[in-house]
Amino acid sequence: MSYPHPPPRPTGNSPEAIFMQRVWDVIWDPKTKIFVEAVGLKFDKTPKGYIPHIKPGKGGGKGSFLWQSPRECNPAVTVPKDTFVFISSDNPLVTTGIVDLVSGTLTKAQPGFWQAAQAVPAQVTISSVVKYNVPQYPYPGDTGYDAGPPVSGDLDDEDIYWIYWGALNC
Repeated sequence: MSYPHPPPRPTGNSPEAIFMQRVWDVIWDPKTKIFVEAVGLKFDKTPKGYIPHIKPGKGGGKGSFLWQSPRECNPAVTVPKDTFVFISSDNPLVTTGIVDLVSGTLTKAQPGFWQAAQAVPAQVTISSVVKYNVPQYPYPGDTGYDAGPPVSGDLDDEDIYWIYWGALNC
């Protein structure tokens, strides 16, 4: 089985970049495709090109990762910790953005696969402004280096709600 047009291999020397390079290597290795098969990814051909078709996992075996159903990220829905979501390039989180609950600024998400690093509450309206913990990469406050435990932008920081797994033809 082959997969169409892998995204470019991530670049950079930060710990996050090196991690994503290793993940990319596993996903697109023609001999293993361990991650792609483990999470139950298949690609559907559409007029826009190939999009991932995600088989929600039931626990154990192929496709055992926990996926939100429906798979497209919706800020109106609470996302439990460790749950994966997909954000397409035409999702309003990408096209128009939403005010981030932590920073208070209008923020746009990157399309791709995301995992909730902690429970992500549904959007809230504060003073008639809709706010949400927007999936964002680089991570909020990313400094590019580790200056101690933890600095803003580290994946274990309390303000990190999402982990970016990559675009995969979004």
